[in-house]
Amino acid sequence: MSMTILPSQTPPSASFTLRRFWAGIFARAIEHNRQAIGLSLEDAARLAGMEISEWAAIESGAVPQTTAQLHAIAETLEVNYDHLLNLVLLCRDAWEL
Repeated sequence: MSMTILPSQTPPSASFTLRRFWAGIFARAIEHNRQAIGLSLEDAARLAGMEISEWAAIESGAVPQTTAQLHAIAETLEVNYDHLLNLVLLCRDAWEL
């Protein structure tokens, strides 16, 4: 009986997995807050001065890269900027250093 050995796939690094996990937490919080105030994805993007694809990417786990984006998100979601920064601090491992 012969045995075929399949090449192993390298699992994602722990840091990548951790980043994806925290990015997902951040994304769910943004989506939850948007839905809680009754905004569509399109309306939220428009109010934040973003393309729909940009806002959708954030809700899919892409993290904002600028403070301007964070300010726009806070204003759109009608939350205090400092409260949004608390979420960023909680999810800080989502951002690559």
